[in-house]
Parts: sequence; structure tokens; C-alpha cells
Amino acid sequence: MALPPITFSRTFINDFNDADAPCCALGLVRSGDTVTGFFATKSESVVPRTVLGMGIGFGHRMLATPDNKPVCQFAFNFYGFEQYSVLVNPSNALALKAIETMVAQRDYFFFILNPDDGFSAFRSDLGEENLAGLRDSLPLMQSPRTSQASYENAVRTFRLAPDPSGSKTLNWVCRDDAAYLDLEEDTVDLPPLG
Repeated sequence: MALPPITFSRTFINDFNDADAPCCALGLVRSGDTVTGFFATKSESVVPRTVLGMGIGFGHRMLATPDNKPVCQFAFNFYGFEQYSVLVNPSNALALKAIETMVAQRDYFFFILNPDDGFSAFRSDLGEENLAGLRDSLPLMQSPRTSQASYENAVRTFRLAPDPSGSKTLNWVCRDDAAYLDLEEDTVDLPPLG
């Protein structure tokens, strides 16, 4: 059975395609009548299909910047291949909207754009453990108090000693244009999947 088309903001798709790898973005997507949040990654090396077939480990935790402001670390484990992390400023309205929508809908999409232009999509229900963790962290994320300078300082510090050790840090991209969340005006659909 084919799944309904997946609708993105055209502005987001264009800017994400132009972003340098390795990178990650958060946003909103529509599938059928449902709008939910997503993570999209672009790596420097092709994630093999055999690795994708094993699924992706997903987790998050709240960290403190060197001046004790909150940032959110999202970690993605491609089993037997690579582990990636991205630090997100929870004071960013676009990221917060995507996370709030994931929690409210209890699901999210995960998209992978490979350097060979291969594209993979996963849809996942947020299990109670992850949902509870995101829900528990949401009040801290919703208190807008992490400045851009403080966030950038946290990223520099994290890159010097990533945790978990050996994980690659993705650049957080497509985070400053409200058009990325617009799923009505200028959109593009992926073909039906399945």
C-alpha cells in the first residue's frame, strides 16, 4: 500500500539541497492530513542500504552552554556505520515549533540525503521513552534564554570533545526562515512511497 505524498516547503528543500554536508535540519512536513516534525540529515559519505535496513537509533539530551544556558543535543546512530550529533538552540522558534509538533503528534519523520542523491525516509512513532524525554525537556526548551553567541560557544566546545566520543557533529542548517514551516503556499511533494 502506497503512503500519501510527503509535502515540504519548497524554500526548505532548495536551501537544504544547497547546504554543505555534513548537516542536519528540523522542520515541518505534511503527510496526508497530518503535519508533523522531521529531522533531515545530509552526510559526506553514502549511508549503505544495508545500514539503513537496520534502522536508526535516536536520542536527545539537554546540555548546558559554558555560561550555563540550555542547548539540545540530538544523536542519530546508524548502526555499524556512524554516529552523528547536532546541537540545537531551543530558543530558535523554528526548531521549537518542529519539536513541539513531534511531541503533540507523537511521531516524526527522519530523512537522509546521501551525496549520491539517494534519498531515504523513515516515519517513526515516538515511543513512550523518547516521548517522555522530549516532553520532560520541553519546558526548558520553551524558556527562550540561550543567545546565539552562547549557542555558538557551546558548539565550539562540543566539537572539541564530542560526546559520545567519536561521533561526528553535524552543522545545524535551515533555521532562520519562517518560510521553511509554510506548507500551504510554495510546496513540493515527494512521490508516494511504498
